[in-house]
Amino acid sequence: MHTTRPAWHRTARNIGGAPWVPFEVARSLHEHLQAHQQQLAQVEQRLAEALDQVDVARGEAALAREQTRELSERLDLREPEPEPSDDSAHILHLSEDLARVRARTEQEVATARQAERDASLLRLLAVHDDLSRGIAALPQDPSSPWFQGYAAVLQQLGQQLEQAGARPFGEVGDAFDPQRHEAVGTVPAQHRYDIDRVVSLAQVGFIMQDKRLLRPAQVVVATAP
Repeated sequence: MHTTRPAWHRTARNIGGAPWVPFEVARSLHEHLQAHQQQLAQVEQRLAEALDQVDVARGEAALAREQTRELSERLDLREPEPEPSDDSAHILHLSEDLARVRARTEQEVATARQAERDASLLRLLAVHDDLSRGIAALPQDPSSPWFQGYAAVLQQLGQQLEQAGARPFGEVGDAFDPQRHEAVGTVPAQHRYDIDRVVSLAQVGFIMQDKRLLRPAQVVVATAP
């Protein structure tokens, strides 16, 4: 009897061409991806509304410029130090207000787009962390189907994050940087030159291509005895 299998089953069969990818891994990833797609749809709707407002502001600004041009043609601007009329001053003031509204709206749209993108990436990083912990808990046997399945999904997810501009960072031996690292513990340094160095990595950090920090790396730091 033929039954319709859920979407996560097909995901498990298709990721990396490996039919043995664990179903619970595929189901979890599929649910996270569905939530991500819903968030993106909401963002696109809000962006469309904001862009509509920008178009209205641009139309009003274009009308104000046209009115200013027509008024300028009626005025004799060749007279020395002409006195602006109340109409021209009002139109000029309106044009400046519209320009400020347009600039503020465009900035708000860019800020909202960046915030939503960062939030979506952070949700994917949670999946990345779960898969990394899952691999660490498995016997480190490259020939094991479970190990290969987790590794294939984790590799694909890492590629998607890199394509989105999120790059991992954090290595043992790095100099502690409070701007990029979050100290979750300290240990006495064994050598003087190890002070303020990362001795272990609790959670990898991620930074965007524009050098903006997406998530700090959680580290254990060596301190002076």
